[in-house]
Amino acid sequence: MEHYYILIDRWNCDEQFTEERKEQFKKLFIESFPNDDEREEPDDIISRIKTPSRGVYSIILLVLNSENNEVMGAAVGDKYFDTKLSEIIYIFVKKDCRKTGIGSEMCGVFLSILGGTAMIEVEDPEKQQPDFRQEMPLEERIKFYEKFGIEDCVKNYYQPPLSEGKKWASNLKLCSIGKKPDNQDVSRFLHSFYRGLGYEDDETGKEILAKMNWELLRDVLKWKKIIR
Repeated sequence: MEHYYILIDRWNCDEQFTEERKEQFKKLFIESFPNDDEREEPDDIISRIKTPSRGVYSIILLVLNSENNEVMGAAVGDKYFDTKLSEIIYIFVKKDCRKTGIGSEMCGVFLSILGGTAMIEVEDPEKQQPDFRQEMPLEERIKFYEKFGIEDCVKNYYQPPLSEGKKWASNLKLCSIGKKPDNQDVSRFLHSFYRGLGYEDDETGKEILAKMNWELLRDVLKWKKIIR
């Protein structure tokens, strides 16, 4: 299927992210992530693209059908000013475009744009409850990233609420794809990520960050044979 890409950022959002494309993006996003507790509101993503804040630069990669210019899929990511790492937050394609290679190709393109390494959140199979609203089974989602070299980075990971009224999520793992980052870079990423959501100085956020940073430090000390 012939297709092409458009990268949306703060500089071209008004011109390239037309109302028609926005509506197609939002409809496909909600269909792909039907669980309200595990996603942002699509309008919040669009707002974040147009108005970067707290040291976060957000981008969207759209893949469009060459024949009718319809949005076939998208990837949403954040680049952080004070760390080498970026995050792929969402990646999704239309149901009739799955198993065609478009999703993998788009992920590879987006990973290159982000510098060859990206952090991702995936559901922890040991903590995940079956959710029949999910469009893609958990095993398939994890397998999707295996070709990019998925690595666990933080096992006891907590995702802050993505927007007002959402809850802390403890059923996720923080992983990397591409070149595996070192633990210091992961620690910097965590602080940048929490800061971007306004939780770095929150009491709960500080306590959780301290626990995750100790886990990262402990792995380094074990590697250096300082502790067992």
